[in-house]
Amino acid sequence: MSKRFIHELLAPAGSMPALKAAASVGADAVYLSSQKFGARHYADNFSTTELEDAFKYAHLRGLKVYVTVNTLQKDDELVEVADYLCWLYEKGADGVIVQDLGVAGLARDLVPKLPLHASTQMTIHNQEGVKWAADFGFKRVILAREMDLGEIKRMPRELQKRVEMEVFIHGALCYSYSGQCLFSSLIGGRSGNRGMCAQPCRKIYQLVTGQRDQYGKPIELTEVPLEGDYLLSTRDLSVYPYLEEVVNSPISSLKIEGRMRSPEYVALVVSTYRKALESINKGVWKPQKSDIENLKLAFNRGFTRGHILEANVGSTMERRSPGNRGLYLGQVTHWDPVSQMATLKLESSNLPEQGDGLVFTTSTGEKMVGMRLDNTPPLKQGRALIKPPRRVQPGYKVFMTRKDALQRWAAGLIKKSVQPIISLDLQLTWDDEIIPVIKGQIITVEGDKIHITYRAKFAMESAKKRPLSETQIREQLLKTGGTIFNIRSLQIDYPGGLFSPLSSLNRLRRDFLEEVEEMLIDRHQPDSVELKPIQYNLKRMKKELTQDLQVPALPSTPNMVAWISDLESLSKAVEGNCKLAYLQVPINLKSNKEARKLLKSIKKAINIVDDSETELIWKWPLITPHSLLKKLDPILNELVDLGLTGVMVDGLGAAEVVNTRERSLKLYGSTGLNIWNHRTIKELVETFQGLTISPELSIDDLKSLTRLKHSRRLATKMEILVQGNQEVLISQDTLGPAEEKTKYDDNIFWGIKDNKDHIFPVRWGPEGRTHIFNSVELCLIDHLPRLLKMGFDGLVIDARGKPALYTEEMTGLYQEALKICLRKPSNLYNSLRNLKKEVKMRSTGGITSGNILRGVVD
Repeated sequence: MSKRFIHELLAPAGSMPALKAAASVGADAVYLSSQKFGARHYADNFSTTELEDAFKYAHLRGLKVYVTVNTLQKDDELVEVADYLCWLYEKGADGVIVQDLGVAGLARDLVPKLPLHASTQMTIHNQEGVKWAADFGFKRVILAREMDLGEIKRMPRELQKRVEMEVFIHGALCYSYSGQCLFSSLIGGRSGNRGMCAQPCRKIYQLVTGQRDQYGKPIELTEVPLEGDYLLSTRDLSVYPYLEEVVNSPISSLKIEGRMRSPEYVALVVSTYRKALESINKGVWKPQKSDIENLKLAFNRGFTRGHILEANVGSTMERRSPGNRGLYLGQVTHWDPVSQMATLKLESSNLPEQGDGLVFTTSTGEKMVGMRLDNTPPLKQGRALIKPPRRVQPGYKVFMTRKDALQRWAAGLIKKSVQPIISLDLQLTWDDEIIPVIKGQIITVEGDKIHITYRAKFAMESAKKRPLSETQIREQLLKTGGTIFNIRSLQIDYPGGLFSPLSSLNRLRRDFLEEVEEMLIDRHQPDSVELKPIQYNLKRMKKELTQDLQVPALPSTPNMVAWISDLESLSKAVEGNCKLAYLQVPINLKSNKEARKLLKSIKKAINIVDDSETELIWKWPLITPHSLLKKLDPILNELVDLGLTGVMVDGLGAAEVVNTRERSLKLYGSTGLNIWNHRTIKELVETFQGLTISPELSIDDLKSLTRLKHSRRLATKMEILVQGNQEVLISQDTLGPAEEKTKYDDNIFWGIKDNKDHIFPVRWGPEGRTHIFNSVELCLIDHLPRLLKMGFDGLVIDARGKPALYTEEMTGLYQEALKICLRKPSNLYNSLRNLKKEVKMRSTGGITSGNILRGVVD
């Protein structure tokens, strides 16, 4: 197929058959993973040997291979990651996709020529973040799926030239913004940041509401009826009908999700988009109904145009069912109890046939009966007679979830994957020793011409009886069937009168083609001279890491720190002797009135901390689109004049805005920066005054991190969350009453209840995004002695969304615990256990030690 189109079509490859499927239908590149370090742990993935084979297979066919190294890494894993990065470069990977900033720094330092792609889980969702990525050294940014096309098009042209941008165009969507999710991790230790998400968003939940007691805990809860039980289940993305609009943008790569899908799925989806791109390139494209139906039959949970095309509120969600929806065929109009046959009135041009999979659902979408057709049903006047496994009612809807003929067609495409795609123009001569010599040109898939000279490993001899004819020699050399090579011209300068067994000529052909393969593969790999300094740096870095792990941490006396969201709670934090108070008030800047209201609120906060020992830090939201950052900048200027000394951010784009100001501010990094290892701290130390460590790390992980931080003299303060309902996700979706502003009251408790009656608090920001919090509160009060030994600078109580009384009493309990720890009485742990009981009385949903004891599943 033609590869003239400028946009790269990027396909998923969770297995070698899936890679072959992508190659067979016109993908330009694939992304895949080894059995480690990839964010799809449950895909088949590739062993080391298979990965080498994948590079060779893809590169010979003109495909680029991007390898996902996009999980977050602990300090004791960095040596293995460094080894792997060097190996990938040596074997010819065309790029690595990374989420962990420390891993990105390793790659940049060890293998600077290995292209870096910023994973969508880095949550780069504004042009400031794209600029940061370009400055860091990333070649490509995989944008957050919540970025809309309008903002992408408004990227400055200079920035478009500096860094490539990639977007998802088809496949599953994560409910959480850009995949930044702790839900699976905090409820079961299976971290999405480690590729092991248990998909809690595909479970059943019930929206509940009620009053709050003096600590913010829910009382008198009632259920709020909503349409559908799968409140967090998203539709699948498909921009196919709007593909031309996406193509006319500064996007470089169009990505299809699906590394856990079958090779047939890959073939169906990639071939559909390839055909569309070719038609757009020729100026003759129109969306085809048959293509849309094929995409639905490949797999779908209902399609959405996604946030990239600014889907309407709620249209990204499929709350009735989390499974494959299939293609709608029609409705049941009659049930015959005698024959037990259902009459289906067809409303699709796709007719049911033997081998197809069907599902019958109620009018509300609840799955009732699934089946596979053993025979093609009889058709009459637009109706089909079908015998389901059990009785179905008139009005039931029928969907085709599998089209057997379509699956066979896709399988046929894959079988055609070994096609002659590399042409050879050759000349065969013999030297003075009667050794065959092949010279000529290799014409690659990309159209490059490579000269080759190959001398056979044997000499022919003068014939005693029957010399070989030129025709016989030609026939043997042209037998390239089953390979990707096509000898399109072969000139033979034959002296005549020579003999050699035909097996020798066959060996000549095989050896020559193997030589061609090696030449083509070598073009994608660095030479030994280039690898020498890389191996030296790797050896040095390994030695440093091993030594530094033996260095003990430096004990400290940490400060109490509070995250709050209102001025009354700020006053209580000041009274409780918190050294730092991070204030995150709601930000609504849709009008000048709202901007003045925000400014007035922060001014009051500055006055509250005046003449106290508490430093006020303005905490910005995790999600900060470019439009918001532009509005925050002038407000920040005014607040600096009034005495504001610092800002806390979760994103590197927001950090760019704060950091490029003429008047310096202290900059603090929140948990959204995902700090798992000291290399990440090293990348941020010159920018951030303080950093809050990821809540996913175990006590052993924290020990390693603090040791290395101290041994490397990384001069930034480290803080750790010790108390609060941890935020598990933020979603662009507006769930429940926030859709109707008149019904939503922030002073009322809202939550979602799972099938085990765990209740996860829910709040909504002014922009309508849904914030979900863990059902139990993190409580590390009895772990303070160990945390003090590690040298943390701050112990954080997350009191956002809580009443002021919660802030007052929780701060007091932790201050008392801190004093007891410093005195080290003989009854230390009994005292801490008693305080823990007091904490539990004030905690929403009970308490948990989170991942500090169990860590996350490896």
